[in-house]
Amino acid sequence: MKRYSQNRNYDVFQARYTTAGQAITGGTTFPTPTVVNFNSADLCNCGFEYDSGVITITNGLSGRTAIFNVQINVLDGTGRTDLRIAIEKDTGGGWQTLVRADNYALRDTDQENGGCWINGFLEKLEDGVKYRVTQTADWDSGTPKYDPEGCFFSIIAY
Repeated sequence: MKRYSQNRNYDVFQARYTTAGQAITGGTTFPTPTVVNFNSADLCNCGFEYDSGVITITNGLSGRTAIFNVQINVLDGTGRTDLRIAIEKDTGGGWQTLVRADNYALRDTDQENGGCWINGFLEKLEDGVKYRVTQTADWDSGTPKYDPEGCFFSIIAY
């Protein structure tokens, strides 16, 4: 493991959504959010386990602070789309929303790419706790899709 400033060890996790053409969850009203199953966990070391969209904290990360970042970009919409994403946490008693973000991601056929972000959310970690990203959307028309070059979820524990 590399050492960085202040003699601290950093544990990192990052997953990306790389499948082209996958429709996002949504409709003409906000349906129940679904878990975003990032299909490419390209950085996952030490204290993180990742399975089907759920990250479990392991290996003694309790008490460390983590920075969470999420970006979900969508494309190919034909009407105004309100995209909603959330980071959720389960300590054993069920999933609870920690933080949520909403953004008008798409406007029309001329402005058909956009996204929603959660950047720099801080959380004190505990072993065994699980995290996930959920997504839902409300759109006027068309069915937006995940942008395979614009979706990721990262955690840096220090």
